[in-house]
Amino acid sequence: MTIGTTEKVVSESRLLTLLREDSQAWMTSSALDRPGVTVSDDFTPPWRDGVRKQVKRLTKRARGMLEVLAGDALYSSLGDPAARRAALVAELFRDHVISRNAGRLDVRTLQQQILDRAGEPLRFEIALGQPKRDAGGLKTAGPYADLAEVFAVGRLVALVESVAELAEQPVTLAVRSGGERFADALITDAWPREAYDAQREQIADFLVDKASVTFEDFRQSTPDDPRWPGFYAEELAALPPEAVAGRLHTMVMNVDWDNVFALALTGRPVHGVTLPESLSSWLEEDPGRVRVITRAGVSSLVNPRHQAAWREIIGHETAVEDGLAFVSAVAWEATRRYVAIHAADRRVAGAASTSIRLTVHEKKDRPAMPAILTLGTRGGGLLSHHVLAVADRKKPLEFLTIAEITALTEAVPVRFTGEGPLSWLGQQPLCFAHGTEEEIVRSLSAAVDPE
Repeated sequence: MTIGTTEKVVSESRLLTLLREDSQAWMTSSALDRPGVTVSDDFTPPWRDGVRKQVKRLTKRARGMLEVLAGDALYSSLGDPAARRAALVAELFRDHVISRNAGRLDVRTLQQQILDRAGEPLRFEIALGQPKRDAGGLKTAGPYADLAEVFAVGRLVALVESVAELAEQPVTLAVRSGGERFADALITDAWPREAYDAQREQIADFLVDKASVTFEDFRQSTPDDPRWPGFYAEELAALPPEAVAGRLHTMVMNVDWDNVFALALTGRPVHGVTLPESLSSWLEEDPGRVRVITRAGVSSLVNPRHQAAWREIIGHETAVEDGLAFVSAVAWEATRRYVAIHAADRRVAGAASTSIRLTVHEKKDRPAMPAILTLGTRGGGLLSHHVLAVADRKKPLEFLTIAEITALTEAVPVRFTGEGPLSWLGQQPLCFAHGTEEEIVRSLSAAVDPE
């Protein structure tokens, strides 16, 4: 049984903090409904320059930091050219701008892992991302890659390009997304999963120069282990309620509620839970009510004090109570399965790999594994598929959820029209922003470069 791990399994977010407050500024309005601006693709070429600038800074900093180290204090055999190149790459990851565990990183072991692969392509692997899900309009704006994804992919591209320059050997990064991995728990619709990875790979192809960054679903890229179904069943059976309760409020934000309600409205039980007939009839009268009841159910699960306000807003005798009961029951089982999937995966994770593993959540039991800040130091532990970018010409990008943008800013949606990167965006905004259209375009042009 492996559920006792302290590993973080969800992105950090201030959304839960907002919902736990009594403020209701996000209930009856949405930043998505604000009059916005529409831009073309004129601002995208500078993104490549932004990545190149990052590479120049990161490699210069790694070389400078290694030069000032005394002897072999952190690294071994620095007189050997291959060992020195490996140390330079390890020193790159010992940068607080790149790794959240930079000060705790076991760089000597990391150096050896890199040195063991001298003379061959240097392969990295990281588990990151799944299609955006909106939690009834509380969290994100749609399932497609947007400016937050561009920023994160740009960071990964800059990282591997820097490794390639310092290691003087070919470098690849395989990004493993979790859409199919957690489908049994989160009831994710199938079609956005492949589209999401294809979109991110198109962004990477646009930004990359010498290295390679590819995207593929975790399950599709991992050999089936015949032991896994048994491990999953064991973890589910042994999971104590407190292991579920501790993650319930974060996991309710990750369920594909649009798909859940679409299935439930056909009469199908979801995780064994059926919509009450009165609620089903009420939702069928107006499809727009699904988002409202999702938002009411999700936010009331996090903060039961919101129920009274939702009853007044919705005006239906039992909709809020029935919606909350349905959302709570589905979320509980989704969380239970999510935790069990993680535990079962850890039990079969010992397969040999030629790749060096990176992570987005620090692994206390793997001190040589860099924990990458994919949204930079300002983004902290946030992940791009949970947030949207807010651009302001006076400061770097900020990363917030829809509810936070609604309650805390006057930023307006920026919609994208044009060919090339992000041409898949239609009704979903590219980002939110402050300023005039001219100021917004300038902000977007510099968006990929965090410094």
